[in-house]
Amino acid sequence: MSIGDNVQLQIEADQLRKELEEKDYELDSVRTLTRGVRTGDNAQLQVEADQLRKELEDKDYELDSVRTLNQTLIDKEHQSNRDLQEARKVLIEALDDSGNKRHNRANIGIKRMGELNAKPFRDACSQKFSPSEQETKFAELCSLWQKHIQNSEWYPFENVAINNNLHEVINENDEKLKELKDEWGQEVYDAVTSALLEINKYNGSGRYPVPELWNFREERQASLKEVMQYVVQKWNALKNKRRR
Repeated sequence: MSIGDNVQLQIEADQLRKELEEKDYELDSVRTLTRGVRTGDNAQLQVEADQLRKELEDKDYELDSVRTLNQTLIDKEHQSNRDLQEARKVLIEALDDSGNKRHNRANIGIKRMGELNAKPFRDACSQKFSPSEQETKFAELCSLWQKHIQNSEWYPFENVAINNNLHEVINENDEKLKELKDEWGQEVYDAVTSALLEINKYNGSGRYPVPELWNFREERQASLKEVMQYVVQKWNALKNKRRR
């Protein structure tokens, strides 16, 4: 049964719950009416009350069945999610060990979420410093801002409402970021804010870069299907190479 079926069952369960409430109210009304009425005059009302009671029991049983099925589907969904996360973890470790990281040309690989893109820093340093100073200044600048990004005491975010939901976005009035932009330019600023958003999304509590399966061509998280296709291609290429 699909998740869509699960949602439909929940809708039906809610409808049953509403019917139960209505039946309960109706039965209470019948019971109220039966009080103080002579037995002979009460016979029909008693039959109706018994019928309502039977309907309530049937509805209660049906609702319990729906709830049990719904919980079973939820448990299966949770297990599937755990299995998927475990599969992603295994693939991340495998690709990480093979050296298929961000700097490689492959469309599928590992991206460290929250790690600075060094190119804007290198470009900025090449414009500001002499050739003999560039590498040192570049290394110092990257190291400094990576530490800032991982510093849990610095929180340059704010909450904004988007489609009635709160989202954390970069606080453009943050003094440290404003100084960075003024001194080093838009591209360096974009690199830092991009890394900040990544680390906040993927590891906001730990505040250190974490590996993720990534589609570099489309700049998004890679699906398991894409990664498996990539692994199979690499495996087939390796087999063909060995046969030659």
